[in-house]
Amino acid sequence: MQTVPIPWRHAWERWLGTLLLLASIGVVLGLKLQLDTQSLNLNWDEFNYLNKIYQHQRGELTRVLQTFHVQLFAWLTSVKGHEVDQLLAARKALFGVRIATCLCIFALGRTLLGVNGALFAVLSGLSFSMLMRHGETFRFDPLLSLCSALAAALLVCLPGNRLAGAAAGAALALGGLISIKFAVFAPTLLAIVLAQWALGEVPRRRVATQALTCAIAAACSFGVLLLLHGLSVETESASSTRRFLGRAAGLMDAETILPQGKTLLSTLRWDVAFWGLLLVGTMTAYADALHLRGPARLRGLLLLALAAPLLTLVIYRNAFPYFYVTIIPLAAVLCGVLVDRLERWTRHTPLLFILGLALLVAPLHHGARRFFELNSDDHISIQRTILDGVHQIFPQPTPYIDRCGMVSSFPKVGPLMSTLMLKRIRDAKNPIFHEILLKHQPRMVLANLSSLQLNLDHRFAGGKEYRLLRSDFGLLRSNYIHHWGPVWVAGKKLGELKPEPTKFEILLHGPYTIEASKPVQIDGVEHAPGAVIELTLGRHRAWAQAPTRLTLRYGDHLLQPQLKFKGRIFQGLGFVSKPPKAKPIKTPKRR
Repeated sequence: MQTVPIPWRHAWERWLGTLLLLASIGVVLGLKLQLDTQSLNLNWDEFNYLNKIYQHQRGELTRVLQTFHVQLFAWLTSVKGHEVDQLLAARKALFGVRIATCLCIFALGRTLLGVNGALFAVLSGLSFSMLMRHGETFRFDPLLSLCSALAAALLVCLPGNRLAGAAAGAALALGGLISIKFAVFAPTLLAIVLAQWALGEVPRRRVATQALTCAIAAACSFGVLLLLHGLSVETESASSTRRFLGRAAGLMDAETILPQGKTLLSTLRWDVAFWGLLLVGTMTAYADALHLRGPARLRGLLLLALAAPLLTLVIYRNAFPYFYVTIIPLAAVLCGVLVDRLERWTRHTPLLFILGLALLVAPLHHGARRFFELNSDDHISIQRTILDGVHQIFPQPTPYIDRCGMVSSFPKVGPLMSTLMLKRIRDAKNPIFHEILLKHQPRMVLANLSSLQLNLDHRFAGGKEYRLLRSDFGLLRSNYIHHWGPVWVAGKKLGELKPEPTKFEILLHGPYTIEASKPVQIDGVEHAPGAVIELTLGRHRAWAQAPTRLTLRYGDHLLQPQLKFKGRIFQGLGFVSKPPKAKPIKTPKRR
């Protein structure tokens, strides 16, 4: 069949549309770079991800699974500055990962759609609200999105090519090493291979050979890299690995439908145009797969396969906003279906141009709206001030307790305080901090979670999801005193001393500065105000001839920074520089 040549004017307008799409993608990428490096607060899980790198370099990392990033980003610890500077450097690297992901999505779209349809798919994915907010955060998801997009692009764009199959296998292995969450893409990749084997123009033998090459390359790469990684890690026991895998499998809860439905509803409100275009693309692809034959039917099946990971939203417990960073880029290819069909069906070029501009407005509007909402975020400056203060108080690394390993260059002790981990601790009803204090001697509590605000009553600290056991909270409050901002240091407030001895117990041994207005007696020895004494583990007694209030503060006159800040450490949760007033805690009078 002879093709009809495209009129010059029609071609010129099509190229103009391409240039507009490229310019729009450039604008959104520029906005994202501004947000990532200047505005958006660093999430608590980004600090946890960085903390794993420091643990590995200190020889403290014990988990092999889901820690391979410590090999890829080991260079971060040599970046000048402290943790904030290192995480911003990581975000810049992940911005490069995002560009590589966009190229893979374009390659997919170019194979299944036209050029403009592919570019529109890239633009739709970039401007998705969750990707604007979390697209380059330092955690699993940006890396997983690249691995999945690369593997899918290699299989779709180069069917039957054994070298492409081997490269796709390597991408699969890397994704599996980064996170077992990569398993959500297994149905997509399997569907791609089966569709090409059943309907593709490439001989079935070549498709089967490519799939076998991919599987062998994935297994070999995964095994070798996991073995090499394990040699540099204090390998955990087999039973611990099984428990971890069991907990991970438990995140897929078939009994609970839409466990994170609030997050889905939020994005449905924010990204109406995206979901509308996705729905149109899905329905069109389904119709093609059902009613057409040959290459058109294959394209429909491949497009449907790219949207398959979205089904995990129905049962995945951790389908939080950052999870969309993993699954949306592939699904965004379906947003380009409508643009591709308009180009094919519309012969009236001015109408095509107007429709194209109308479609272009939606992702640009979403991206710009999200940018102006997030650009006012000043949490990075707050986080930088806090870490400046911590490093002034403790110039040398010291063990500490916090939510997520925010001071990653210091050894964090205690659990990662996620909602899931704290729920397990509460359900077990087994206090954990007494043993942690005795074994690791943490000198500081960084109150970057509301449940660690030790000035509050237990009823008001942590809320429903983050609350500590009452006994653990009481133990921390009795062994730490407020020092500066969100920093609590080892210490005791003994109140007003009298000639009768006041007994107290020290769980954190070391030097303590005496803060009192008059001389005090501790264990039979008189000490002047401001003196520094060495206190050992165990029980002690203190008294004074004249009434005076005594505070024992860890260290030799620890520096109290003059830095000031106002606001929350982490968006939506965490420490407030001026915590809300709580009801006074009644303490029994000493007899």
